[in-house]
Amino acid sequence: MYLNSSKILLIITLLVVLVLDISTAFVPMASATSIPFTTASSNNIMTNIGEKNKKKIYPNLSINIRGGGSSETKIHSASSLVEFHNGPFWQSTLIFTAANALGWVISLLTGSHVHLDLIGTGAFAVAGLPSLVGVNSVSDVVSSRIPLSGAMMTLWGTKLAGFLFFRALKTGHDVRLDDVLSTFSGTTSFWIVSLLWGLLCSLPHTLGTTSSLSFGITADTPITTKLGIVLYAVGIAFETLADLQKWNFKQSNPKGFCNVGVWSLSQHPNWFGNLLLWSGIFLINAPVLV
Repeated sequence: MYLNSSKILLIITLLVVLVLDISTAFVPMASATSIPFTTASSNNIMTNIGEKNKKKIYPNLSINIRGGGSSETKIHSASSLVEFHNGPFWQSTLIFTAANALGWVISLLTGSHVHLDLIGTGAFAVAGLPSLVGVNSVSDVVSSRIPLSGAMMTLWGTKLAGFLFFRALKTGHDVRLDDVLSTFSGTTSFWIVSLLWGLLCSLPHTLGTTSSLSFGITADTPITTKLGIVLYAVGIAFETLADLQKWNFKQSNPKGFCNVGVWSLSQHPNWFGNLLLWSGIFLINAPVLV
């Protein structure tokens, strides 16, 4: 294709660096972000938290935050120890980086379009899997915030990547990307944008995993979590319906403008569903993000 010796050397060098980075992804972080707090500032924080929210989100909470040389921020309660650690965030970042680097190499070597969405969107599904480690049943998922958030991201990523891969197998290539993917710089730019999209879009989940604070679906569940679950359910259903309706329409009208079903209400109903479901994931993790 359009590879020469210097470009091949560049690819090999980047892959070696990537492999070395990934090898440390599952090693516990030597230190997490340390936030120095004094006893006075701890008391101020507790004073600023409304009594109602304190009881709903942090039952029996008392803060004992150690500053100075401590490598983690810890919040003690009568029943649990809450820790903030950056390890899960960097692990997710490396997963997205590895996936998009793989897609970039495949694009350079083959020029194929078939793998674009399978890898770019599928990275979300893979990045959500570490949150499900140790989960043995559906009840384990709904009883804890992090597995619930991870399951939602994995479900969406698997569903959308699977559909887009199926579509790519049927169509062969995306004519909109012919010019972009025909050059080294264009291909590189495409996968950089794909990486940035993955990193930014997944932040509601990946930032949420840095806190061990957990709450499931119970009577005392924060209202934001309940609303988040509803938004996610509506969003993923709406996005799926929109994709299905457009796919069926294009089978008989390949060059026609889809204006049936939910597409008669909006030009991009699938994007609307996507916005809803990610808003839902954000709300589920909101108590630890604000």
